Amino acid sequence: MTAAQQSEWLGWIDAGPDPDKMGVDVERRRWQWRRLAPLAGTLPDVWNERAARLVREFGAPPLVEGAEQGATFSVGWPSPLSEEKLRSMSVEELAGFLESWRPTTLDPWVQPQGLAERVTRVVAEDPGRFAERASRRPRRGAA
Repeated sequence: MTAAQQSEWLGWIDAGPDPDKMGVDVERRRWQWRRLAPLAGTLPDVWNERAARLVREFGAPPLVEGAEQGATFSVGWPSPLSEEKLRSMSVEELAGFLESWRPTTLDPWVQPQGLAERVTRVVAEDPGRFAERASRRPRRGAA
């Protein structure tokens, strides 16, 4: 979220719910607690302090109903190959794929950035595996 979006969102939290629906201050603070507490530690300092005060007052927020603990989601560009698949490929197979793969119009969201992010993570996990083979591979355009 951009700084402007975060500022707007925090402004809504600060304003609280419709006063006709939440007449008592403790109800307003509880409403704010439900929205801020799960984000504690990721907000600007002043808001982290506010979230911490609300957690001290109301306790840890309950899990969202129906949410799985440990659930994850991807952020960023999709990749044509998962990290698991990239890990399973030999260095030669991966190099061949990287040389031949091109984005298609069938899935315009799958772009080189997504593939680059995943390859970077996989290589960072075991750089030696790639470094020893990279020195044996001829460079593109080399005679």
